[in-house]
Amino acid sequence: MPIAFPVFVRTIDEQGKMSLEFATAINVSAGGVLLALRKSPRSHRLSIEIPVSPVAAPEGQNAVRFIEGDVVRTEVRDKYSLVGMKFDKPLPVIPAAGS
Repeated sequence: MPIAFPVFVRTIDEQGKMSLEFATAINVSAGGVLLALRKSPRSHRLSIEIPVSPVAAPEGQNAVRFIEGDVVRTEVRDKYSLVGMKFDKPLPVIPAAGS
């Protein structure tokens, strides 16, 4: 089932200027994500903020996960860019509730 959800993408360009852009994650795996952004990132390094279900977040931890990685592909479309990002570390497997 195709599911899309919002994320924030942070980049830092060659001059050290940080930018923050709203994006949509359209395919997520343990090793990476495919993002739809309005414009192509200027950096090959990205940091994304992914909301995490309060049920899945360990007690006392933030319900947002910060994940860093590298851009492995960019495909420019008419109104947006598809950006493939490989995570520095694979996402941990979280057991389903009731398991």
